[in-house]
Amino acid sequence: MRQIVMRQPEAQTMLAITGLNLLAGVNTPYTGSGFVVLKPWSQRKGQGSSALGLIQRLSKLFGTIREANIIVVAPPAIPGIGQAGGFEFIVADTSGGSLDQFNAALQAFISAANRRPELTRVATQFNNRVPQIEYVIDRERAKSLGIPISDIFNSLQTFLGGLYINDFNLFGRTYRVTAEAQDSARSTPDAVNSLYVRTQAGDMVPLSSLVTIKPAHGPSYIERYNIYRAVTVNGSPAPGYSQGDALNAMEQVAQTFD
Repeated sequence: MRQIVMRQPEAQTMLAITGLNLLAGVNTPYTGSGFVVLKPWSQRKGQGSSALGLIQRLSKLFGTIREANIIVVAPPAIPGIGQAGGFEFIVADTSGGSLDQFNAALQAFISAANRRPELTRVATQFNNRVPQIEYVIDRERAKSLGIPISDIFNSLQTFLGGLYINDFNLFGRTYRVTAEAQDSARSTPDAVNSLYVRTQAGDMVPLSSLVTIKPAHGPSYIERYNIYRAVTVNGSPAPGYSQGDALNAMEQVAQTFD
């Protein structure tokens, strides 16, 4: 992406941040955000050298990168209000169905929105196919061994994720204490096989005898809107249409999915 950007005569430099999903406001390991700084207007010559022209050109060039889903957006018209230009539209799941059903309806909604002449670059950051690891607990065996389920969850969180312990003051500063395993001890899903949990009798039992590793997939984050599961959809008005025209078109599309 950087190589493509820097080949454009309007681009001065590009700042990239790995792991930041700017539009969704979350950190995920499979996303990144970049900021393209343009040269002064006096140094940009020719038709299509505006920010909008560069966005349209980069959108086509980035389409050749099949390994990624890349969205190019303009900054907000007023700095500090929103993350990008265009509009945000919240799609809420009021049915209470499965995530797969919600994702299917969401993709159909986005496809219908992109067919409207008033809209362009309608997309979402929601991904329901993120690879995950599920640890399935043998609850019956844990009960027979006298191990509370909460102790198993606490062990998994402490070693694999991290657990807040307390704060302490030293040299006029406040420090936070967090317990977690070293990186080398939790870098693979099989790391759970070397962890132990204590029974009520005081014996140590390996978690490998209580937990089964299962590959899974799902979203890395879930938004909420008015207590409902929701997804943010970003888009822009097509050339020749106003922001109001675009929002009206989105509402008309949404009415067909009630």
